Amino acid sequence: MTLTPGEEMHLYADCDAPQDIALSCSGGAIAGATESPLTWMGVVIGDGQASVDRCLVVVHAGSSVAQTTIESTVRCLQTP
Repeated sequence: MTLTPGEEMHLYADCDAPQDIALSCSGGAIAGATESPLTWMGVVIGDGQASVDRCLVVVHAGSSVAQTTIESTVRCLQTP
């Protein structure tokens, strides 16, 4: 996902199925990283039946950066 200067955005990466367990969360700004800090990053736990575990990354794009590109990655354990 690409942000414009001054924009704040959140990005999710989801586990495949509601019963899967999120083990780790990573991400942040790729382009424009030195001027676009993470506001928040962490695992958001689903209910295990209808909603999935996911990684949420929130980045605030620096106002002097032409474009800020962000990514979010979640590592999940598949359960039967």
